[in-house]
Amino acid sequence: MSSPRSRWSTFLPAVGLAALCALFLPIGPAVDILAAAQVNQRSLTIGLLDKSNAPVTTIAVADLVVREDGVAREIVRVTPAPPPTEIVLLIDDSQAAERAVRDLREALTAFAQTMADLTPPPAIRLATFGDRPTVAVDFNPTFSAVSRGIDRLFSRPGAGAQFLESINDTTDALRKRKAQRPVIVAFVIEAGPEFGNYTHQQVRDMLRGANASLWTLVLTVPGGGPSSDAARERDMVLGDITRESGGHNEEVLAIQNLPEAFTKLATQLTSRWEVTYGRPDTLVPPSRLEVQARSADMRVLSPQWVAR
Repeated sequence: MSSPRSRWSTFLPAVGLAALCALFLPIGPAVDILAAAQVNQRSLTIGLLDKSNAPVTTIAVADLVVREDGVAREIVRVTPAPPPTEIVLLIDDSQAAERAVRDLREALTAFAQTMADLTPPPAIRLATFGDRPTVAVDFNPTFSAVSRGIDRLFSRPGAGAQFLESINDTTDALRKRKAQRPVIVAFVIEAGPEFGNYTHQQVRDMLRGANASLWTLVLTVPGGGPSSDAARERDMVLGDITRESGGHNEEVLAIQNLPEAFTKLATQLTSRWEVTYGRPDTLVPPSRLEVQARSADMRVLSPQWVAR
């Protein structure tokens, strides 16, 4: 019969060996759980405007509701959004822009300076769509390069607009760049004819494929612009599709109001919020996204589709 001392001498090394083995057990399951938790979190950028269309400066998780395909999701956090990674300025330089060029240059220069002062500054592309889509300055974060392109803006005599075509060219470029947080800002003159061949549904798919939001400033005319199939498709893009993309459409009533309108737009773009929420694993990814504010005093600018 063994003594207590001998039994302990046998037991203790066994315990030590077990503890040592435990130190080297695979930790994969724990790591996988953490990784899954990260994968199941989604983030999106939204705008929040008050009744005067000024940005909301204070927000809490409890102030918002996120739904995917009608199912409420848990919001993890709401923080100030980082700047856009790319901004594409689409400018109408058709014949209809002749009287607006001077004020438009002033407005765009101030807008570009505000964007250049962000940290980090977005890469800006300046393109026009009078007659045909034309790139004046390719993606560049420096103010000097963009301002030189703005100074070269002129109207094109006899030219109509190809706004819808320019969105197609822009979203193609954003996809090739694998842009993370792109924004398209378009200046459209309602009085000018539109010659684009795309439908508003096709433009919607373009924006969704590039994960881009569309923000538009429209110089309006009394009684509206010309009536044609292309003009009607343009109007639906400016209204419905701009909203669905998470952007905003602003009507400008007079040429001299362009600098103020672009300043207001810059403030809205630099005061957005990043919403992070949880999504459980599903075999079929959701297709429709809704972000709502609990207060009727706030309006949410959010994409209504789930990013691909």
